[in-house]
Order: sequence, then C-alpha cells, then structure tokens
Amino acid sequence: MNNSCVRSAWDKDGLDYLIYTLPLIAWGAFFVLTSTFVVYTHMWKEFKHNVDDLHDIPAQALGIVVARQTHRVLGKEISDPRRLLMLLSMWTELPGFSYLPLQLIYFEFNDHFAFAMDATTQAYKLVGFTSVLMFIALTYVIPLESLVVVRIKVLLPCLCDVMYLFYIYAIQDVITCASPLDKFAFPDGTTCACENRIWMAALFGTLLFSIFYVGTLIYKLRASDDIFANRFRYQTSFSSLMTITRTACCLQYIEAKSILTQNVSLKIPIFLVCSIFNLCMMSMLLHYNYRFQPCLGSGMFPNNLRSLSFMTSIWVTFLLFLITLVDNSLARQIFIGIAIALYPVVAGCLWYLNSKRARHFNIPNLPLLASLAHENYRVRTVAVVSIVLEEHSKWQRAELMRITHLLEACIKLPADAENGLLAAYTYQALWNLYSTHCTIEQSLQDGINKNCIPRGFWISHLPELPTTGNFQQSSFTTFSHNRLNDLVQRKATRSSASSSQLRRASCFASASLKTTRIANSAMQPMLQNAIYKAITVFDSSLSKARNVVAKTMQEMYINNAIRLSLQTWFDVVCTLCTNYNQDISASAALSLCHSSQHFEHDEWIPLLCKRENLTNLTYLVLHPGNIPIPQIRDVIVGNLLKRAASFVLHQATHQSP
Repeated sequence: MNNSCVRSAWDKDGLDYLIYTLPLIAWGAFFVLTSTFVVYTHMWKEFKHNVDDLHDIPAQALGIVVARQTHRVLGKEISDPRRLLMLLSMWTELPGFSYLPLQLIYFEFNDHFAFAMDATTQAYKLVGFTSVLMFIALTYVIPLESLVVVRIKVLLPCLCDVMYLFYIYAIQDVITCASPLDKFAFPDGTTCACENRIWMAALFGTLLFSIFYVGTLIYKLRASDDIFANRFRYQTSFSSLMTITRTACCLQYIEAKSILTQNVSLKIPIFLVCSIFNLCMMSMLLHYNYRFQPCLGSGMFPNNLRSLSFMTSIWVTFLLFLITLVDNSLARQIFIGIAIALYPVVAGCLWYLNSKRARHFNIPNLPLLASLAHENYRVRTVAVVSIVLEEHSKWQRAELMRITHLLEACIKLPADAENGLLAAYTYQALWNLYSTHCTIEQSLQDGINKNCIPRGFWISHLPELPTTGNFQQSSFTTFSHNRLNDLVQRKATRSSASSSQLRRASCFASASLKTTRIANSAMQPMLQNAIYKAITVFDSSLSKARNVVAKTMQEMYINNAIRLSLQTWFDVVCTLCTNYNQDISASAALSLCHSSQHFEHDEWIPLLCKRENLTNLTYLVLHPGNIPIPQIRDVIVGNLLKRAASFVLHQATHQSP
C-alpha cells in the first residue's frame, strides 16, 4: 500500500480540504433528501395539531388494537416479532442519542475516540449490512410469500430500526474515508484515501446513503399505514422525525471525528458547536415528547423511554459543554462525578413526571370486554372503535353476543357522553357487526316515520368502481390530518356494491371459512335503539359525533338497511357537506340539491334552516373542494341559501317583540 494513500498524508499531498469537504457531501445529501421528503409528504402539517387532535378516539383505538395483536403457532400465542424489534430499536436510542457527547468527552481525556475497529472489521460490517439491503431489494423483484414475510417482519425492522445507526455510521465512514478504513486495501493495493479513489468512494457512499435513508423513510411511512405492523402506534410524522434525528446525530459525529483526527486545534470550537446544536435539538424533542406523548393508545412505556433518551443526551451534552468551558482538571473530574451521581435521580424524576403526563392520554391495554365495561367513558369509546378495527368475522357467537350486550349498555348512557362520540361510535360498531354477521332483510326506521326518502337519492359525484373485497393501501401516502379517521372509516364501511366485507389487514384465516352468523332478531332491536340515540346527536353542535352518525346512516341508506325521514335526511346530507373526504362532501352537496328539487319548498326549507345545517352549508361555500363553482353559485347560494335567508327573515318579522 502506498504510504500517501492514508488520511494522515492528505495535508502533505495538498488534499487537506477533503477533511471538511467530504462530510459536507453527506450533509448536502441529507438536507436535499430530507427537504424533498418533507415537501412531498407535507410532514410538518401533522405537527400543527393540538394534543387533543393527536390523541383523538380513532388514533387511540388504533394504538390499542395493535397492542392486542397476537398470533398462534402450534396452539401457542406469540407476539409479532416486530414489537420486540421496535422496542429494541428504542433502547438503542438511549446510548445512540448520547453517543456524540460521550465520544467527545472521551476524546478530551484520551486524544482518541473509543470503540475503534480495525479496517477489516469495518469493511466486513459494511459488506454485511449492504448484503442485507440487497437481499431486501431482491425480495421485491422475486416476491415469494416466504421471503416477503421474512422481509416485512424481520429484515426491514432489523436493518431500518435496530441496526439503523450502525449501518449509517458504516456508510459515513465510506463517504469520509474515515480511519482506519483508509488502510483497507483493494486488490490493486489502493485504498479509499488514494487521490484516484477518493471521489469514487465518496460517490459510492453517497449513493448507498441516499438509497438506505430514503428507503427507511418510506418504510416508516408505510409501517404507519399498516395498522397491525407492530404493538407501538406512533404519530406518523414523529416516526419519520426520529429517523431524521438519528441520521443527524450520526452526521454530527462523523464530521466531528473527521476534523478532530486531523486537526486537534479545532477541538474547542467543535465541542461548543456540537454541544449547542445537540442541546437545542434534544431539548425540543424532549419538550414535544413530554407535551404530546406521541405513542398513541397504550403507549406510556415507549413515551417514557423516549423522554429518557432525550434527557440523557441533554445531560451528557451539558456535561460536555461544562468540560469545554472549564480548563481545570480537578473541576472537570468533579463535574463528571456529580453528573454520574445525580443521573439516576434525574432519570427517576423524569420517568415519574412523564408517567404522570402520559396517564392523561394512556388507554389501559385491557381485554375488549373489560374495556367495554370500564367506568371511564373515554376507555369505553376507544374500545367501541376498536371493534370496527378488529377482525371479528370468525369470532364465536357467544363472544359476539357478549360484546353486543355491552354495546347495548353503552347506548343507555347519556347521548353527550365523551362529546357524543360514545353514542356515535356505538351506533357505527353495531352497524358494522350487523352488516357482517346478519342478513339485511328489512329496513329499520329513524323514529320519525313521515316523508321518508325514496331509494336512490344519494348521488355520487364519482363513477362507481368495482369492489374487490380487499383492503387496499396506496403505495405511498402523504401526511394528512384525517389519515387515522380515514383508516377507521375504510374499516367500518360496508361495500355498497355487494354484501362482502372489506377484508381486515390482520386476517390470516382461510377465505373458505364462513363468517359467524347471528340471528337478525338478536341484533335488530339493539341497532334500532342505537339509531334512536344517534338521531339526538343531530340536535347538538358536536360536529365530530354528527359526522360519524351521518356517515353511518348514509352507509345504511345506500345498503337499504334504513328508511330515513326528510328531516333526518337533510341532517345527514348537510352534515356530510363538511366531511373531511372531499368526494363524500361533493356527493352530499349533489344529493342535497337533488333532494330540494323533488320536494315542496315548504317541506324542506324549515329543515335546512336549522342552525347546524346552515353552518355546514356556509362552510361548504367557503371550502367547495371538488364541487363545481357554478353549482355553488347557482344552486347552493342562489337557491338553497337564498330561500333559507328569506324564510329566516320572514320568521323574524312575524315574531312578537
């Protein structure tokens, strides 16, 4: 090997600029890829939500459902291995986020970095991780079922979660030709530090980094859409943010190492810059994690562990900051001793405080029957939503009946319990069970029984698409305020084109097995009572509950399962005009216009003039979505709202003072 083909000889060969340039290449690729991902997915929109929106009922229900997932092998219940791997990944963050300040403290006292490997070991580590990455790519080209299962449940979590930090460090060593990798000789005797090999190695490392980094971001995004991917349901944007944070920590260390091994005179500036950057980054993450508790459902332990990781990094980084400012050896040793002695106390206090905060949002991971009978209304509501998300088509009849009786007890609770959501989601769950396990033979009533709407008044603004009976996921999903609500709605929706149900993502049973059937006479009275209770929600200003009830009634209507009076129908379509799904809101607006043309004005104008309905129409005018502007102008405003205004004015002038 040529003696000039090592990093230590770069300054003699006039290549000392590479010490600073090569790490900047990695940072440049990181910033470009991260910015592109953030812009493409609208990631930061999810961070604008308040804590109540983040921990809404559907989000917590998803967290609880994935926490209950187990599988049977030879009659024995086992957990999905992804749970263990994700938990192990969070444990690696505890030392991982503190790795940079710990290494810099070690360098301050020893003038070299800890855990140094020889060149051969570093090369083998890179080859091993890259081989796993290539095998994962191969499973996409050759999609054998056994290979796909291994990829999804073992390889991807191992490489992109547990071993992520180790692989990124290995790749960055290639980009910067870090020591002692600069001593690993190729067959021709050259190394990555040779002038004719430097840029080739940097290009290879940057390409490998880009593929792995982007692949991990996409993997985390898709794993968030797969509601049964693991037992820890995190806020989607936070999962991506943790990948970005891990990568930034690696890049900081590699740059500091690259500079300090060549130019020790820059030690103090490097220490100060790394300390300030790490303190700011980890402080913001700790504040966000404490305030929002981003692990949803039964997530107290993961949220506590993440807070501990951030706090530990802050603690060690602050110690580095003090050591940098103080030049006295004895004072430094005192600071280190105090930091080590107080760390368990500070960690225990943080765990206690974060647990206290987490209890406000934590839903206990109880069996479904226990949750449905829980004294806390929010726990009951989350349990009710989880029924829709569970694969219940093969449950035993006795178990289904116990669940329906508990749902019947929920119906008897006050309609405004949990802001009306308990009544609304109980109604949705009973309809989901009824449509799955019963045969629709006759239409139920909404309790008003006059001026019933004929069939066919729901007008879709989109052409009907054939249903496949499969639960479809998009190949790539952007962040959206209503992604979790949409997942719940897709699971709750019964196909209007056929009686087949959307197959649950967690279903591994044979398709030949029949769905458990329940007699209509056992379910109809419960569902009828749920309808009566749900109708009362329309007289409130509880917009979320109104939307759940309206969508469920619309679903029953198009499946000939309910006869709606004109009054209820106008409540349904006016409410759905504000639905987060623009296709549904556009169809609701078309249905409203269609209905107004088939009934006398005196019949529907008073119904339209309810405060909640007028509020919904006003929102529709301000946010038309997929509705053509001429229809908004000529029909919604020019006809409906104009007639409503005249009616309100007429009523006001004829009222006694």
